[in-house]
Amino acid sequence: MTAIFSSLTWKQAFLALKTTLLFAVFIFVIEFIITVKSEQHRLKANQQQLIQRLEQVSLQDRNTETLPLAEKLVDLSLNLPWVKSVEVELSNGGRFFSANKQQKIPQSFISNTVASFVDEAETSTHLLYRTGLLFTKVSTATKKPFAKVTLSYDEQYISSQLTTHLKHTFLISLSGAFGLTVILAFVFHQFLTRPVVHICESMDRINPEAPKDSLLPRLVHHRKSELGTLVTKFNQILIQFDATQAKLRKLATKDTLTGLPNRTLLLETVQIAIQRAKNQRRTFAIFYIDLDRFKNINDSLGHDIGDRYLTRVARTLKRHTGEKGVVARLGGDEFAIVVNDIQDPNRAGEFARKLLEQIQLPLQLNGHELHPDAAVGIVLFPDDGHTAEDLIRRAETAMYNAKDLEYGNWEFFNHKMTENAVASLELEAELHSTIMRELDSAEPLGELQLFYQPKIDLTTGRVCGAEALIRWEKEGKLISPAKFIPIAEQSNLIIALGRWVIKDACRTIAHWSKSYNQVPKIAINVAARHFVDPNLIKQIKAATHINNIAPNLLEIEITEGSFINNIQLAIARIEQLQKAGFSVAIDDFGTGYSSLSYLKLLPISTLKIDRAFVEGLPENDAIAKTILLLGEQMNFDIVAEGIDEKKQLEWLKEHQCHIGQGFLFSKPLSKEEFENSYLSPLQNELEL
Repeated sequence: MTAIFSSLTWKQAFLALKTTLLFAVFIFVIEFIITVKSEQHRLKANQQQLIQRLEQVSLQDRNTETLPLAEKLVDLSLNLPWVKSVEVELSNGGRFFSANKQQKIPQSFISNTVASFVDEAETSTHLLYRTGLLFTKVSTATKKPFAKVTLSYDEQYISSQLTTHLKHTFLISLSGAFGLTVILAFVFHQFLTRPVVHICESMDRINPEAPKDSLLPRLVHHRKSELGTLVTKFNQILIQFDATQAKLRKLATKDTLTGLPNRTLLLETVQIAIQRAKNQRRTFAIFYIDLDRFKNINDSLGHDIGDRYLTRVARTLKRHTGEKGVVARLGGDEFAIVVNDIQDPNRAGEFARKLLEQIQLPLQLNGHELHPDAAVGIVLFPDDGHTAEDLIRRAETAMYNAKDLEYGNWEFFNHKMTENAVASLELEAELHSTIMRELDSAEPLGELQLFYQPKIDLTTGRVCGAEALIRWEKEGKLISPAKFIPIAEQSNLIIALGRWVIKDACRTIAHWSKSYNQVPKIAINVAARHFVDPNLIKQIKAATHINNIAPNLLEIEITEGSFINNIQLAIARIEQLQKAGFSVAIDDFGTGYSSLSYLKLLPISTLKIDRAFVEGLPENDAIAKTILLLGEQMNFDIVAEGIDEKKQLEWLKEHQCHIGQGFLFSKPLSKEEFENSYLSPLQNELEL
């Protein structure tokens, strides 16, 4: 009901009714004033007519006795309906005559109100005579009053007549107002409300997917009116919206860089392929492709070269696929290919092999020769899944398995991969709980442990430091860092894990400072994601302050990935650490791609030669020699890690490398084992 009376039709009707009623009231007030004025004039005219008749009667009966004449004048006056009472006072003899009518008309509030507008309730006049004739108008010199007549108006009669007239007038005005309201409401509805309702109904039928096909109909009687203009403008908006939607649909389903279908369109394509394969009882394959070292190309050669690199690879994929299937870009350096005519694993494997051969062909871009490589995951329908989401997700899982083996490989999906993924998620949840328990505990719980591998002064054989390496003990067994560190990095647990490492390393330094005379500097590894965390410096300072240890006993090791993307941030962060008294080392030096160009900008103190360059000593010594020479020229301390053989040690000592670590000296030891082996007074030197 509320909705009905809220409609424009009813609102227009109410507005018209209000307007006409106000107009009717205004007209009634004017009519009331005019009627009262007219009645006043009519009374005066009647009064004049009465006096004239009285004069005529007086003339006709001038020889009659005075008393009968007076009575006749009284009767003549009372016969008029508007006279309520009459008084006649004769001049000769001072006789007085009067008469009143009985009140017949009941009084009412309306009658009394109307009567209040009558100016005079009574009037008096003198009947005069001259030379035996009566006149009402003579000169003052000849005036001889015959009698004085006083008339009292019947106000109730007059007001009743006025009220009746005004009631009729009011009813006519009110009827006219309602009639005009109905007419106006009908006209408004036909020429305004009804077209608006028609427009609204047409709007409800607009198809959001194809607005151009749902234009509003033109209004016959409103082509040049404001409503016609509104319809025209709205249709123009629908046409523009349809064009914009087409562009957005293209953007939503196409990769803007390569023009290939994106993940959304790929899902639709795979769904269609599934339906077709079911109908034709055939199979198809999906190849999930991840390019190697794309981030390095982007960072070292620039995003423009990176974009051109992706575009060239996309062309290669399309050329190799041809009409056999659809190539899509899933984001970054990941692509997918849906191939419809592959019916068995052998043909799928052959397609992947030839695809990798095409990808691995060298590319020339701006004078740079690039050697692309990729890992490929393969799934087959219906063996590996029955929905588009499952097939693509499992193809990605297979790709990651191929990636773990080495780029340049392809791998079929098998359900054991899913089991491994589930196991990885479970391990992540357990790792999260373990880290939180250790961080919340004031004392070590032993689930996470730091092992220490000694750093040896190759000249004296004395321990000059140690590298802290994390271990996780779960159900009495140590889990390899190679298994849980990647999970921590992928899930962002690496920051919380780094906080615990800082906390426990500082706790160990505090214990050794109290128990032993000489305390070796402990180096801790800070992951790239933790290094850019704005709370890192605060965490390290807080840990040293709580444990009351000297900052120079803690060394921060970072990899090239920590600074390669934002050299200015890295410089600022390292300067903060150095000002606070901590030293900074570059770990695994030489394995990145931009170290030499950035090295002179970084305020570091130590370079660590990666074990990959120590393994080949003394035969393959070019890189190790270069790093040692670089350290000498730039006044860096050089640490060689991964010293496992005597010949490697001899070469390093011969080429003035002063610090080393590796299995030749010791494997990583628990805190107690390290204390017993290297911090006891009698066991702090080695035979080298």
